[in-house]
Amino acid sequence: MYLPPTEKEVRDAMARGKCSPNEDSTLVADMANLAAGGTLLPKKEWGPVLDSRIGNSFRPNDRETQAARDQRFTQYAAHQHMEANAKATFLEHADLARAPGISPLTKAVMVLKALSSRSGGYKRSSLCKQSRLSGDTSEESGESTLGSCGHDHAENMATTMNSVLDDIERLPDDFLRLLDERGDTDSGASELFAMDDHDASAMLSVARKIGESPLVTTTRRRGTKVSPHGAEKETRALRNLSQLRSLTARSRTQLAMGPLGRAKLIMGGLRYARRFDYLDQKSLLYVLCDCSGSMNTPTRRGTALGCLHALASAVQAGAAELFLRFFDGEVTSLETLTDPDEAGAWLRKQRESLNFSGGCTRIGFAVNTAIRDITDRTGPYRSNVGDLVHPEILLVTDGEDSVSLKLSELRGVKLHMVQIGQSENDVLKALVQENRGLYLKVGG
Repeated sequence: MYLPPTEKEVRDAMARGKCSPNEDSTLVADMANLAAGGTLLPKKEWGPVLDSRIGNSFRPNDRETQAARDQRFTQYAAHQHMEANAKATFLEHADLARAPGISPLTKAVMVLKALSSRSGGYKRSSLCKQSRLSGDTSEESGESTLGSCGHDHAENMATTMNSVLDDIERLPDDFLRLLDERGDTDSGASELFAMDDHDASAMLSVARKIGESPLVTTTRRRGTKVSPHGAEKETRALRNLSQLRSLTARSRTQLAMGPLGRAKLIMGGLRYARRFDYLDQKSLLYVLCDCSGSMNTPTRRGTALGCLHALASAVQAGAAELFLRFFDGEVTSLETLTDPDEAGAWLRKQRESLNFSGGCTRIGFAVNTAIRDITDRTGPYRSNVGDLVHPEILLVTDGEDSVSLKLSELRGVKLHMVQIGQSENDVLKALVQENRGLYLKVGG
């Protein structure tokens, strides 16, 4: 049986959820009741209660004329009805039962956190019928108001919230685990849901596009390295005379048989042995993210986070190591993510410390810095040797900096680009496409 939360229970849940103490608890109680299966009261039932509350809460001014008082009361009442109608519209269209959380109350707190980051956020009211799971119902009333917004805006907010919930439900568990430093899927879903709606939608969109692209290497490779003292051994057909000294014992015997042995040599019938070691090779993924002031919008922040998330997921899977620098006119210090178990905490740190307040954008300088970092780690032109292979740079920018980079200057490193906004850097786009990299154009 569902019991509606008390005022203290609601306030305690809001405090645990780090909600502002200025938010009204009656809104959370309403949403919890609806998340538990309650229904919205029709306006004919809550309308008279609201009218009575408006009359009781209106404070006349003895120094104003009756006409001025009547005009102020009319405006006050109209405003209260507009707020209540908008609140009712939101509660009617929002699918509160699908919000992240283990109980109706935690679901309601998560919705409140999500709404508090959006403009025109909702404040108080009590317009719902509490529903017990046994089927009994009781009515709850209480003083409440609603943050100022119109009917259309309220419905759009509910639609947006439902859309984010749809996206979350379609995400694989690995994606959600990466959003929580402890690797918990429910907490990851809550983290994503509480983001600003533009941040979340932009993040999901670009992360999905990068993850689905075959051009970005995010799968683990197992290479081999020939060594005379290798732990592994295999035989192969003899291809050139330099391999004669490594012939197998049987092939040596066959070669000593005169004409028959020479015939086998000519026909490729002899075999030689070689020793080697397996190498657990990982991709070297490098993000260069523009941190100029023009990147400081919800959509662009979300896009940057989505790029980091997409490549960090490869680290979590043990398939890559991730390097990161932010840049404007200069570059920040190099950050790395190498431990799969640290991916969630590393991403949280990046989300919390994003700072897009830089100045000019020097893309060529940033790319050259990244090339030097990669060369220092892997050596020049060593894209297929060692523990880190196939170095790739993902450039994230909204800038139109003049760039004179040539394909040869990339030194075998694959360059990808996420171009944000309406502008387009034709030189960089052509370079990325010539390099067979991924080019994404993202609005925002």
